[in-house]
Amino acid sequence: MTLTVVRIVTAAVLLLMIGSSVVLAENYVSWAGGFYISMPDDWEQIDYQTVDIFLISNQAGRDVLDYDAVFAPSSSILFFTGNYLILTIDTVGELSQTQTDSILNQMSKTFGRDIKYYPVADFLSDMKSDAPNYDADKKLITVVSDIVTQGQVTKRLMHMTKLYEKGLAAFYFYSPDSLFDQSKHLFKDIVQSFSTEDIEAAAGHQEVRVADIDSEEATEGKGDEGSLPVVTYLAPIVLIMIIVFFAARKKRGKKG
Repeated sequence: MTLTVVRIVTAAVLLLMIGSSVVLAENYVSWAGGFYISMPDDWEQIDYQTVDIFLISNQAGRDVLDYDAVFAPSSSILFFTGNYLILTIDTVGELSQTQTDSILNQMSKTFGRDIKYYPVADFLSDMKSDAPNYDADKKLITVVSDIVTQGQVTKRLMHMTKLYEKGLAAFYFYSPDSLFDQSKHLFKDIVQSFSTEDIEAAAGHQEVRVADIDSEEATEGKGDEGSLPVVTYLAPIVLIMIIVFFAARKKRGKKG
């Protein structure tokens, strides 16, 4: 399949699903992670199926697909064209100081920069790309990286990892370079809303969006395994087959 056809397929599938691809976020409760975060009123949670198709079309690995949730502004026609957040969790339990120091040392080696120890607000006011920072009071690791396309910085990634009693919650904020400076404090506010207290009260009357691991029936959420029922892929696969079929016919017609 040519790159052009892949792009057509991806856009067509996402546009087909856009009518049902989002739900109002408000407080998002991660039942698996045991915490919640408060989202801006104009942000929405993106449907798992839509995100999976986007990640698969970009040849993401299975580990990337094992995310907890993805969010973007409700005004985005396609969520990945503007600001968006990918949230992942790792419930390994509370880390010791030795384990925390090991993570920080590894990040320092990875980025080739010494770890800074500033409050996150101070770091955001004078940040440099690929310079990791640890806010010891909030147990928050932050690093900002440039995403370069054809020699130009097109997007920026703010990766913030919250260390808490159940493990790690990682926030991957992607932002177009032109929007990053005005968005970074919003990203910080989302992470700082993180709480493990009164989760049921925070959830209110929201539907629990997790899979019942004791049931073989298909459910709406991804669940702990990060998998989707096969039936959810049926419609997109049929659409892909139709698009590829007509693209192939068009190509043969030009050759004739």
